[in-house]
Amino acid sequence: MSTRELDAAGIRGPLLRHAYRRCRRLLSGRDHALQGWLRSRLRPAVRPYWDAMFAYCGYADDLTDDPHRGPERRRADFDRFAALSFRILDSGPGRGRGQGRGRPPLPRPGTAYSVCLAFADLARTWHLDRESIAIAAAAARDDIAVSGYRTAAELERYMYGVSGQPARWAGALLGLRDDAGLLAWGYGLQTVDSLLDLEEDLRLGKLYLPLEDLRRCGTTREETEAAVAARRATDGLRRLVGVQADRAGRYLAEAAERFRPAPGPGHEVVHLSLGHARRLVAVLEQYGNDPFRAFSPLR
Repeated sequence: MSTRELDAAGIRGPLLRHAYRRCRRLLSGRDHALQGWLRSRLRPAVRPYWDAMFAYCGYADDLTDDPHRGPERRRADFDRFAALSFRILDSGPGRGRGQGRGRPPLPRPGTAYSVCLAFADLARTWHLDRESIAIAAAAARDDIAVSGYRTAAELERYMYGVSGQPARWAGALLGLRDDAGLLAWGYGLQTVDSLLDLEEDLRLGKLYLPLEDLRRCGTTREETEAAVAARRATDGLRRLVGVQADRAGRYLAEAAERFRPAPGPGHEVVHLSLGHARRLVAVLEQYGNDPFRAFSPLR
């Protein structure tokens, strides 16, 4: 993250500048090529906040999905992170431009502290709703103990927290106000991700395809798990993936309709990300809904 970007964003205090720089380093060490590409379309004054948002979401996601820890350990780790996040958020409106007002938290080392500090600053600066942050945290925590969702409606309630709320935060940064469009954007990207991460999720014992869809497609969870473990696109798995791809397409189409191309970086970022997701769905269709052939070049 450049000094020019931090200056443009009005972020002055050394501790806070360090926190934002740490968020940027955290993202640069991960596979976030798309987010980096979208980031380049933003005004320099917005880029540090963009980094803080994705670093916060990514750090939380790593805690809930850590394959080396059991559910109880993951829940405990996430609870500590969430508690730290809200403690900093509620500590006062100090902005790191000098001492600020209120009683800012004492400096502490560590990536988690830096991520939470930068995200709290983002939340205050862009007036993110505390309830929205709490909804996202609760959905992520609850999901640790969930192995699957019975219906599409249940799955959407989960997505309302883990992808719908971050989509709203991104909308604040992008100057977009259409709540229904932002939710459709978040749901569409999350639904595509569920297909990209099918193998990884099942290794954690999680299936983000509604169980009612399995019945409709004439297959079972056991058959689905066996097919994914063997990387074999059975007829049942193809039908199941096709249903999920169609659902993703509907979300993406709704978001595209609500955010028709218009001048400004906000609409451009949304349409670039929608275009990327739609291309993934098209590739999947091209390969007959075989996720192993369609997505193997992306691994």
